Amino acid sequence: MLISLISLIVSLSSTHADLLPKPIPIPPNPRCRVVSQTFYVNSKNPGTGDGSSQNPFKTINMAQATAAKNQVCNLVLLLSQGTYRESINVDRNLSLKSVSTPTFIVGSILNSSGSTLKLDGIQINSSPAVGIDQSGGRLEMNNSSVVHSNGIGLILRNGATGILNSVEISANKVEGIHVEGDGTRMWANHLSANFNNNAGMEITQDAKAFINDIMIASNVKIGLLISNAAKVNLQYSDIRNTKLDSANGWGYNLFVENDAVLEMFNFNFSGATVAMVFKEAFATLSLGTVENNQVALHVVNSTHPNFYFYDCFRYDISFLNNTARTGTGSLPLPPLSTGDEIHDDAWMNQKGCPRVPVEQI
Repeated sequence: MLISLISLIVSLSSTHADLLPKPIPIPPNPRCRVVSQTFYVNSKNPGTGDGSSQNPFKTINMAQATAAKNQVCNLVLLLSQGTYRESINVDRNLSLKSVSTPTFIVGSILNSSGSTLKLDGIQINSSPAVGIDQSGGRLEMNNSSVVHSNGIGLILRNGATGILNSVEISANKVEGIHVEGDGTRMWANHLSANFNNNAGMEITQDAKAFINDIMIASNVKIGLLISNAAKVNLQYSDIRNTKLDSANGWGYNLFVENDAVLEMFNFNFSGATVAMVFKEAFATLSLGTVENNQVALHVVNSTHPNFYFYDCFRYDISFLNNTARTGTGSLPLPPLSTGDEIHDDAWMNQKGCPRVPVEQI
């Protein structure tokens, strides 16, 4: 049963291409007549407004239309508390700032214009499709969230740069976070991806990510999927309670495959069918605990020429209260020198381990 479940999960990344929404074509930014302009927006305004603090625009799109007419290149919108039921096509540098919480946007934000999108104190809630699709350009999110989207919560692709600080991506129908493509990079600090279907987070197709302080919990099928030559540096992570399906069973907390590279330290994996799965991948792991899982570790396809998983295990990894240490058909763990801890002398790689230093992300 374990092998069939793994086959199901391995195929997950290949199916997601059909789920990614096609961005709406956006014309290039107009020539700047106004370098920067700030407008106020209040969804409770009974009229259309003029964007002033005394008479705010009623919708974000009204503000964008005025910015286009004025040929504004950098638009800052200060949003009052309320719910904005509209989807947004970003066609210039756009900053959405909440001046009083909670501030909800019920709709999708699409940015394929190569511009910068900034969100501060904003919640994207119950989008009918994708929450945010950042295709190229730059996304900065602070103290913001994407929840209950009918598609993927957050997409970074086509060379996009994502900088996320204190961000929650949860309860999205298709996937939580999807990062893909050569040149696409994500830096994240204090990130959570919980209660999403299919995967809490997927990083794939040569994308790179540096993630510090992350909680990935109670997702369906996979907590974190790293595949297809993606490179990830993961520090201080807690991945737990991944379910095999929404009704019952456990899933996979971490799945690394197809030439992906993972460097990880200070981690805890618990409450899964399999805590960690590695298939034709690189890994350098240290300072972690793998506990209360059905299977702690499953490693497959040892014939891959670049497969150095075991040699790159470093030190002080504790396996505690797992039903089985390795899955059926997995490469065996080597003899351990002291109880349940793995130390340098047992796991040293004479060739050197592939690494993902922060400066290379």
